[in-house]
Amino acid sequence: MNFDIENLVIKIGEALTKVNWLDACVTFVSVFLGALFAYKFGLKLEMRKANRQMRGDFCTLSTQFHLNLENMLDYKKNILDKLIIAYKNEKVEAISTIIRGPMVSFSFNIDKYIFLNDCNRCFIPKIKIIQSTYDTLNLLWTTYTEQLFSAKPLYQQGNKSIFNDMYKKFLFNYNLYNQLCIRLYYLEKHFNECYKRFFNVYYYDDNEDESEIKIEKYIPDALQNKEFIKISEFFDQNWRPDCTLIEVIKYHYRKFKYHLKGIKIYFFGRSKIKINCGGKNNE
Repeated sequence: MNFDIENLVIKIGEALTKVNWLDACVTFVSVFLGALFAYKFGLKLEMRKANRQMRGDFCTLSTQFHLNLENMLDYKKNILDKLIIAYKNEKVEAISTIIRGPMVSFSFNIDKYIFLNDCNRCFIPKIKIIQSTYDTLNLLWTTYTEQLFSAKPLYQQGNKSIFNDMYKKFLFNYNLYNQLCIRLYYLEKHFNECYKRFFNVYYYDDNEDESEIKIEKYIPDALQNKEFIKISEFFDQNWRPDCTLIEVIKYHYRKFKYHLKGIKIYFFGRSKIKINCGGKNNE
């Protein structure tokens, strides 16, 4: 079957001359902009949904830590401080009374709250330290309780050395318990600051730090501990920068340097550490 190429080209040319290119361009642009608008709108809805989920997870986590701190401070006041007095007065029966730990929970999936790194990169390490400290404290209290009941008959026989030894172990656990309370207080303080910076969608300005009065009352000099003050100051240095003109300029400058470094690596590779194989020390 033979095709007349010349006539075919002529017919195509005539058909193209009849096309209203303005209408075609308008139609194309309209379809393109409609699709782009739908994509942007869907993306915005997904971002809003994700932000709402993050805010809910944040509020759940911060509330849980707040309740943990409240329960631990009440437990310290009602149980542990009374045991300190009992040890000082050598009341064996009061010391050997069965006690249960505070109603707290630190078991949660930390991966669910990885978004906190976008607010401050110190959140996740601090939470993991608190979890680890709590697990260690639970183990120490369990060991202490077992040793306490096995040593009770020796108490009653007037064995002062065993009594003093158990008192030292109790004090060690008691001080570690206080340190955990202080860590929880500073974490709650940073949670409040995080809420003000990133999750205060209703623009509240009355979220005062109510735990400060309570922890100063139950743990004297808790807020004067230099170690925790330094940790808190380091935490405050790692907040995500506010959206200001200077910070935007700094961000784009860092981004430019990063891409420039990537181009350099692409063409020349990463620089390797030179190893001196000659056996001579570099001066």
